[in-house]
Amino acid sequence: MSMETAHKRHLIKNRVKLLDLIVNEEFISYLRSTSTLSRAMVEDIEIGLDSRDGESLKGQIVQIVQQPSSPASSPLEEEFELPSEWPLKDWGYLSEIMNMKLCDQNTCRPMFNGGNNSYPMNAPCKGRVIVINNEEFVKKANRKGTDRDANSLRELFLQMGFDVLPLKNWKNLTATEIRTKLKHQSQQLKELYDCSSFICAILSHGTTGNMVIGVDEDEISVQEIKDIFCKCKALSGKPKIFIVQACQGEERDEGCLDHSFERSTSSSSGGRAEPSESLDPSAISKPPVDGGDFVDGTPESMQSSPTSLPTYADTLVANATTEGMAAWRHSEDGSWFIQAIVYVFAKCAHRMEILDLFRQVNNLVAIAGTRTTKSEYKQASTSSSSFRRKLYLFPGMSGID
Repeated sequence: MSMETAHKRHLIKNRVKLLDLIVNEEFISYLRSTSTLSRAMVEDIEIGLDSRDGESLKGQIVQIVQQPSSPASSPLEEEFELPSEWPLKDWGYLSEIMNMKLCDQNTCRPMFNGGNNSYPMNAPCKGRVIVINNEEFVKKANRKGTDRDANSLRELFLQMGFDVLPLKNWKNLTATEIRTKLKHQSQQLKELYDCSSFICAILSHGTTGNMVIGVDEDEISVQEIKDIFCKCKALSGKPKIFIVQACQGEERDEGCLDHSFERSTSSSSGGRAEPSESLDPSAISKPPVDGGDFVDGTPESMQSSPTSLPTYADTLVANATTEGMAAWRHSEDGSWFIQAIVYVFAKCAHRMEILDLFRQVNNLVAIAGTRTTKSEYKQASTSSSSFRRKLYLFPGMSGID
């Protein structure tokens, strides 16, 4: 019996709910064979013994398939209003992601296929996503709260139909391991040719000089990471996104008065996030923060040719903070920057292209501030792009449609 395309879409969108079922290996293999689930999706599903009869299991799967989707939408049809404070108290990223609005299939189809100066996202795989998550370090303070960032990114991109590699394979890496594993990924040409895009998120300590710090305290530059994938022929002409949650120094931004708008007392002194991961009063004078990197490289020269592209074209680098500055992360709620990405993308990816999404992320991060007895610290996230086209993430659409 063949599976209808609409049913595939619903299973992909609701695959996280398969974790709540006791499904057998035969069923998961069937979803894999029909290209409903990718290899990475299968690896992320916990396989258990089927202790219920087949009809009971079938009924639950049918319920998932037939569950109504979130209302579909077309780009640029709604206004987006930022919350008055960030991060939000008691905000649940998973419910936000599961209630993500979807693109209107008919309206978005031309852009999905590369029309209207947009990057086509209609390859068999919408995009490959890698999340490097460094928490435990040899000497530096452990990065409490980073697992929330990694898990929320995973769920966000899975829900939008991307292929997210298993998080456990990218946890607590040395600089050498980061380099080796990323090079190996860049050599998976057959898989990458089938991808419309590539995303790499790096959650770690870092320092000035464009360096990300591995768990062994050794360093690797964001420029080197970019090089690995910008020089991958399978990704030429495709959007490549690098998200870096890390400091770019130790300086703390105490902010300045905003005279561009009148502010009410409630919005300027509203609830604020705690300083980084430490709740220890002794750390208030110099709150612990992440370390990070900023890429400001120049594309290599190449011969002019009607069929060639600059090496560093079609690349976007989004940083949690600016050069020389610290980035902030809460021990339970995660970092201001990554959580802002999840919030904005979940609410607006159905109608905004990615540069506008990151502009809203910058706006949201700028609202945040620490609560200490002495100073309120601020943070400015940044993004730099060499994109030649508009990039929409098209939640609710995939190459199998």
